[in-house]
Amino acid sequence: MGIVKEYYRVEDKMIDYFIQNPEEASDYFDNNYCFMGGKYHDNPERHFYLDKSWDEIIPLLIKCDKSENNIVKEINGISFRYFDDPFYIKSELAAEICDALQLIVEEELREAYNISKMKSNELNDDLWKNYFLLYINKLKAAFQTAKRFKDGIVINAC
Repeated sequence: MGIVKEYYRVEDKMIDYFIQNPEEASDYFDNNYCFMGGKYHDNPERHFYLDKSWDEIIPLLIKCDKSENNIVKEINGISFRYFDDPFYIKSELAAEICDALQLIVEEELREAYNISKMKSNELNDDLWKNYFLLYINKLKAAFQTAKRFKDGIVINAC
């Protein structure tokens, strides 16, 4: 069973609180976002579920990043303490990441993906459109929404 990643739109003041109180973070995000019935679980402007697709799409997006300082790498969200600790991206950085993600277009992503897999039908058009592209667009939407509300992003592995 693999690990799924979720991206949550969260106000900077909440991020600051959980940076200062890390022992409370996992329970809060699991109970309010990750778990079905959580306060924000069904809120499409706060909760962005990536399934296990993150393992494929994040390296692909990083590979296609055109930003000057390769800012897209921040979307990986690996904690330095434990893999399952939430990872925080404050609003200013989230807005920069949003801008960088918007420069990445589908044609570049298709070209960057392993072409031999696509040609051998391991990655057919349906899988590309209904899985990879769906979650790439969902990830882009998370950062667009964060930028619009001037919020940050919390990355949680569930």
